[in-house]
Amino acid sequence: MKKITLIVAMLLSLIVLPNIAVSQQDYQVYIGKGWNIISYTDDILEHDFSSPYIAAYWFDPSEKRYYQIGPNNEFEEHIKKYSNEEKKLFRNHAMWIYSEKETTAEIDESDFAPLSEVKLFDGWNLLTVSPEMADVQIKDLPGNCEIEKVYFFNPESQQWFKVEIDDDFEPNQVGMGVAIKVKDECSFEKPKPTIAPPPEIPTG
Repeated sequence: MKKITLIVAMLLSLIVLPNIAVSQQDYQVYIGKGWNIISYTDDILEHDFSSPYIAAYWFDPSEKRYYQIGPNNEFEEHIKKYSNEEKKLFRNHAMWIYSEKETTAEIDESDFAPLSEVKLFDGWNLLTVSPEMADVQIKDLPGNCEIEKVYFFNPESQQWFKVEIDDDFEPNQVGMGVAIKVKDECSFEKPKPTIAPPPEIPTG
């Protein structure tokens, strides 16, 4: 079973605090200088974008368009057009942040929605790697998604790198963002089992 690596030796040697659970509630995510894809959190929305994060964007997968979260906030006005029920479709979708220096971001376990509630739109989606995805092969994710391509973004090289569907999501990737392209709108909800009617009562 192959494992997804982030430019193995080079990148891991640069990560001072790996993305591991520091308690039952928190995950530390490495942030490199430049662009990064991480889990969307309310803390970022409330950030003043002075330092270290100086810009952030959210990708609307239904429109295939970016909306700036900061320093100019286009996101809040845009998201108002969706009902509360529609907003649930974006659970565990990730965002871009630009950092002026290396740092770490703390992601609380409560920021992750159950994997069964995660929806994907046809084409590209920026998703968060959640705890439920750790040590799971991409091809074995539950639901009805036909995954075509998967890419991670390396904050050190500021470049995308492709991973295969028989690779695993690593525990130290929880809280990071991943770009996933699917053929059609789908979800990670497990299919409900088909249950046959109860047997007939004996006739004899």
